[in-house]
Amino acid sequence: MSNVSASKSDNMLADYEFQMAVITVWRQARGEPFAVKVAVAETIRTRLESEAWPDNLLGVILEPYQFSCFLASDPNVTKFPPMKNGEPAGRAHRECIAAVSTVFDERWPGQHSPTHYHALPEGHAEWPKWAHADREIF
Repeated sequence: MSNVSASKSDNMLADYEFQMAVITVWRQARGEPFAVKVAVAETIRTRLESEAWPDNLLGVILEPYQFSCFLASDPNVTKFPPMKNGEPAGRAHRECIAAVSTVFDERWPGQHSPTHYHALPEGHAEWPKWAHADREIF
């Protein structure tokens, strides 16, 4: 994967990229099950590997209208994962770190290769208008 920055560990991301991916997953899916956190991280990686999306992690994450947590109108735009004494505070933050670590590990075989994801609230069966048959959605 040539368009992903290298780091000293098995993780394919530079430290700042890793932190941005964690913030994105946390903002988008902190209240969701671990599988949804992984789906958000997989969406980021799949887009990063695709020629249809920007060729760097920040470009993928900050692409207009792709991750709602970066929209000025989104209540999550100013929220950051809680820290205590320099360490992640809370289970959701630790799960987001684990999801990004898992998906961006060089040995990750991938599972779904989604370019989009959407978590439907329980009992809600309507897909968003952007969900097309030609998109890989998790």
